[in-house]
Amino acid sequence: MKVAFCYRGEYYRTQFRHRSKEKFDRSNTGSNFFNNFDNHLDYIFSKFRDYDVFLHTYSYNDSFDQKLLNALKPKKYIIEKQKHKAIAHSIIESSKLVDTQYDFIFNLRYDTLFLKEISELKIDYDL
Repeated sequence: MKVAFCYRGEYYRTQFRHRSKEKFDRSNTGSNFFNNFDNHLDYIFSKFRDYDVFLHTYSYNDSFDQKLLNALKPKKYIIEKQKHKAIAHSIIESSKLVDTQYDFIFNLRYDTLFLKEISELKIDYDL
């Protein structure tokens, strides 16, 4: 089975963006994909042999951008210098990168932290 992992959104940000009026603990605000990378390796990437990575994101700085590319080794990617106001923009742009030759496509946020291995999730790959 050939799988595509399609990342979208901001991989690194220092500002909290929750719009709720509820009070949240803001001591650990922002998002840092590099804090989650080992989790993604262990819980998703290690469960598949044949996969490609695609990504759309917004530049934080050249050094961090290169670190992201080195970590994920995407087949195709877009790193935009200016952030787009619509969240859907990154979802759409990342989806455009993916070829149609995949049996399954996982669309992922960079800040997702997996608590179970992907093999434990009830996914019917035969649909």
